[in-house]
Amino acid sequence: MAVQKLFGDSSGDPRAAIAKLNESHVTVKIVASDEDLLHLVETTPGAVGIIDVYSINSSVKVLRVDGKLPFDVGYALRGNY
Repeated sequence: MAVQKLFGDSSGDPRAAIAKLNESHVTVKIVASDEDLLHLVETTPGAVGIIDVYSINSSVKVLRVDGKLPFDVGYALRGNY
């Protein structure tokens, strides 16, 4: 669902969205855990990751989606989909 919301991919297949990103010369990495993702984002300049909000710590900056943070009403990636 995050891929669909963030990248406008309606196919329901995150692999299709990742393939499109790779075609645009963006490197996509898939990691085994939230901890691994935090480390990757923290140590890779310009890296962006999608992670469970409860795993976020002070080592990374939280970006707004449509001007909203994860606990704001109307946040695009909030809730069960």
